[in-house]
Amino acid sequence: MKRILFQMLFYGIAVTLGAAQTTDVSFVAAHDQTEQRYVIVLPDGFIPDQPQDLLITLHGHGSDRWQFIRENRDEARAARDIAMQNKMILVSPDYRAKSSWMGHAAEKDLVQIINDLKKKFTIRNLVMSGGSMGATSALTFTVLHPDLVNGIVALNGHANHIEYNGFQDAIQSSFGGTKKSIPNEYKRRSAEFYPEKLAMPVAITAGGQDNIVPPNSVLRLGRVIKARNPLVFIDFKDTRGHETDYESSIAAYNFVIQALSMKPVPFSIIINGSSILPTHGSAAGTWFYADGDNGSQLLLAGHTSVPGSWQLTVSLNKGDNVRISLAPDMPLPSKIQFLSETLSTTAVECQVESSAIVIKAVSGPGAAKLTRFTSQNVPMSFLPERRPFSRAPVTCSPDTHPAITDSMVEWDWRMQDGIQTPREPRSYCQAIKKVVAQVEGLVLERTAKNKLSQSDHDIWTKLRATCQDILKSDNTEKDEIYWLKLHQFRRKIVFSNPLFKLPPLVMVKHVPSVMSHQLTQVYGACARPGGGLFIMEEPGISMRTKNITPPSLPAGNFMTPELSYDTKKMLFAYCPVKESVSSRNQTRDFSQWTEQVVYHIYELDMDSGTVRKLTRGSTDNFFPVYLPSRDILFISTMRGGFHRCGRGPCPVYTLTRMNKDGDKPCSISFHETHEWDPCLLTDGRVIYTRWDYVDRNAVLYQQLWSARPDGSNTRIYYGNNTWNPAGIWEARPIPDSFCVMATASPHHGMSAGSIVMLDTTKGVDGKEPLTRLTPDVRFPESESPLAAGPDFTPYDFDTPVVRYWNSPMKEPWMEKTPTEEENRWPGHCYKSPWPLSEKFFIVSYSFDQLVGEPGPNIPNMFGIYFADVFGNKELIYRDPNISSLWARPLAGRTPPPEIAMQRADTGRKSGTFFLNDVKESWPYLPTNNPITHLRIVQVLMKTTPHSNTPRMGAANASPGKQVLGTVPVEDDGSAYFEAPAQTPLLFQALDSKGRAVQTMRSLVYLQPDEKESCIGCHEHRMKQKSPRTQAKALQRLPSKIAPGPDGSLPFCYPRLVQPILNRHCLNCHDGKKTGRPILTADPENSFSKSYNSLVDRVSFSAWGRPQNNFEPLTEPGRFGALGSQLAKMLEKGHKNVQLTNEEWTSLYTWMDVNALFYGTFDVAEQKRQLAGKMIDPPKE
Repeated sequence: MKRILFQMLFYGIAVTLGAAQTTDVSFVAAHDQTEQRYVIVLPDGFIPDQPQDLLITLHGHGSDRWQFIRENRDEARAARDIAMQNKMILVSPDYRAKSSWMGHAAEKDLVQIINDLKKKFTIRNLVMSGGSMGATSALTFTVLHPDLVNGIVALNGHANHIEYNGFQDAIQSSFGGTKKSIPNEYKRRSAEFYPEKLAMPVAITAGGQDNIVPPNSVLRLGRVIKARNPLVFIDFKDTRGHETDYESSIAAYNFVIQALSMKPVPFSIIINGSSILPTHGSAAGTWFYADGDNGSQLLLAGHTSVPGSWQLTVSLNKGDNVRISLAPDMPLPSKIQFLSETLSTTAVECQVESSAIVIKAVSGPGAAKLTRFTSQNVPMSFLPERRPFSRAPVTCSPDTHPAITDSMVEWDWRMQDGIQTPREPRSYCQAIKKVVAQVEGLVLERTAKNKLSQSDHDIWTKLRATCQDILKSDNTEKDEIYWLKLHQFRRKIVFSNPLFKLPPLVMVKHVPSVMSHQLTQVYGACARPGGGLFIMEEPGISMRTKNITPPSLPAGNFMTPELSYDTKKMLFAYCPVKESVSSRNQTRDFSQWTEQVVYHIYELDMDSGTVRKLTRGSTDNFFPVYLPSRDILFISTMRGGFHRCGRGPCPVYTLTRMNKDGDKPCSISFHETHEWDPCLLTDGRVIYTRWDYVDRNAVLYQQLWSARPDGSNTRIYYGNNTWNPAGIWEARPIPDSFCVMATASPHHGMSAGSIVMLDTTKGVDGKEPLTRLTPDVRFPESESPLAAGPDFTPYDFDTPVVRYWNSPMKEPWMEKTPTEEENRWPGHCYKSPWPLSEKFFIVSYSFDQLVGEPGPNIPNMFGIYFADVFGNKELIYRDPNISSLWARPLAGRTPPPEIAMQRADTGRKSGTFFLNDVKESWPYLPTNNPITHLRIVQVLMKTTPHSNTPRMGAANASPGKQVLGTVPVEDDGSAYFEAPAQTPLLFQALDSKGRAVQTMRSLVYLQPDEKESCIGCHEHRMKQKSPRTQAKALQRLPSKIAPGPDGSLPFCYPRLVQPILNRHCLNCHDGKKTGRPILTADPENSFSKSYNSLVDRVSFSAWGRPQNNFEPLTEPGRFGALGSQLAKMLEKGHKNVQLTNEEWTSLYTWMDVNALFYGTFDVAEQKRQLAGKMIDPPKE
């Protein structure tokens, strides 16, 4: 009734949005009797006779009163969210015109509006704000009427009308004249000249790229008032234009509002006289306290920036007492109030004593929840004492008491839905609408498969109808009640799903590495101690766990469990790190790469608890997989080598195999850089992630490959020509499906991000095969920015982010708009999915922000959930102190078939390749330049750490290469040849002149005696064509590789090219005549003068080249001799130079092999090559 009366008094048009009420108000201006308008939005649960805060938003040039009410621009969303979150009255006036700049009439109208509102309501604080013209006008009005304003937020405005030259026609109309005619009026309305008037909290945002409203004057004003007023917030970014982003807008509003309200109250927890520190803090706002393994427990939840959001759940043993000791300078304890709810049959006593809240369990064990903390009727906010940063092992929490568990689950619902969150808050009514849609999708799925009971269906029908009525009503008291009932029903039907009726789950409690990056996340030298192996005994019923960590293993880091098919054994990786490193330099110290700080693979007997170590030595070993034969596949650094980009050292790890006792470990992959996450597909193949950046961008191309478990038949599975996501990890086959489930993750961060499903029957690249199962998380780094963490400094959930990682190349189909959930929880992420079907899965999830290189992530970010494709996500386990990952059912599985290539066991270290038709290519090869040969190029393993240390040529972070030679291609396009095994190779399709028409930017390798075949030269992967049995190349023995020219094996520019220059070029290009390229062999920088003169005239492929290096697909004729100015000039004819066929071959070879200079990473050997001396070819 009060709301209806309010509408009548204002003679406005009222619209109800959710539970809030929006009214377009018309009033007669006292200044000139004209009709003017403003919009007022009353907060959810508005009570007219209680004190209210007022937020006034002034629109920008060209807009009107609806800008901050309706528009989706960041400043407007932030203002609305702040008003809703803080239950403020929001008022947005026209202030005379779309182009008003707070002239005399607009000023008078605004004074009238404020006075009218103060007559109708009890206004506690008035915050004046605006964007652009509105920000300037907010500053102008405040210096004219500082007594009416308690705080000001100015987003991208200016403070000096004398200086400002934009929109002069509009300003002249508003002010009543030009600067020249009425200079005092312009000065009077310029806030910069009256800094003393701004004694209230002030927030200013500005951008260095703002050409519409230059920031100089407002920055000067900010600096002047900050010298006398500490309550000033200045957010200036060089890269910002004429709009402040949502996060920065929220920060500006929060600064002013918090400055006006009570400061957060610091406190500590004392249980039975002993001070108890909380677990590590969390972005989700939970702080857990436990008095030992069997003692009392507390869960504090809330956000410092959201007063009134706090709740405290206590579960006490009989006779225990808890003292929440408040800071001594906080308000009088007699003014502190809270609501106490008993959660047990035995009540606990709660009371306020001197500077403390005391809770006691007198007559028996008891539990209670305390909410709605206020002091002097103002919602309180708390500042919990934090656990000091430590490099010591992170301890696991004891199993939470039932009351604590229930509170964690309910708080999780709140954080998912945006109930009292710091960003993107939502009302209960808004949350109900979204959750109803999620549950409806699940109910329809269960009903269609006849797996929903009739009673549950009937309950849902009634609950859904009630929720629909709630959405139409104004009774906000029921909103929270039915929001809670809705979630309780959702949890019930999620857990009643037959797929989620699971046996116990095995999981690992794990601390993420000290440096979040795809490479470093699994190095022992980057491991952080803490955690262990656990069994969740009743998933979905309780959070009770059983610790199965072998007691013989000291504190360390555990990861990647793998159960045997009969569940009697379990493999896991363990590193006995005692203390995490304190600086990045420690991870670069080779003395750290010892057996003491590497991961090794262990096997646990699940019945007896005995454990045995399977791998040994000073290499890292992880990601173990049982093969049906009981042999073990894993990833290891044993093969050697280093990555080619960035600093390190970052040893390469690849697919490796050993027998069941850990004997005879051997590398089965000869790829030149890293591989991750092997897993067996249902057909027996291995699916894994491979980093494939030969002559390409180093940030992308960490995508899925497949092979047989013996390392043969290596094939692209998905994404080798896809930029989005940046990479895919943690792939696993989905039961009863041809699809796999995996995690779309960043390059510069650990494996975490968005869960996807891949169906390669729809393609092997791009968008079509990919389904987003968790669309609330965009793909990190390739779509959403990845926060860069601090470099090995103490880090917490609220450590400010100062920069971000963004992929340099973007797919046109990428998701450009942040989701509601991403705006609420920037960087939230999923990890380690375990598929149960195409629609249901177990997964770990974090509200906390995923951060990338060079910093660590917080230790307790991940909990374990049951999730589905409809958006439902139910927490089943969370240790408040440490992450919980890699959950999988403790249930037997049928092993896939054991597959391997047919070996002849000839003892040879070679195999054969058969190419069906080189013309079957993608992109298509030109038809006017037939392919006559293939050049076989070996890609060398990098034997030294750090990128470009040493350089191999002009190409950035280039792999080393050497030419093994050429083989013929028959006129039907077929080729059949012998090649060395266990050697990474790439092929080039050559024309009749020996020039590369097409070059692989990937590599292949053979196992001994392997017979590999392919359809074409990077043929279209979805094109169906069988190999020809009558191909001409198969009518003969396999070709032997014909060696290339001198200087191509090992590769050496001084031997391959310089002799030609010496014979034909030095008469004109000896350096004695200015303006001509110098083609002598004299050393210059890392190479020679001739090389430095010629290489820019060669088209070579490399990370960072212009036009995105023409990636992802290699265009025929783009690189090498066919794409080079140098070759075209020489072929056209240059002076009287006449080259022999052998010389042409040498020059074409140099240009085609990416214009390299050296053929070894050995610095001493490079010096010999620079001098033109012969060296032995590198073996790897």
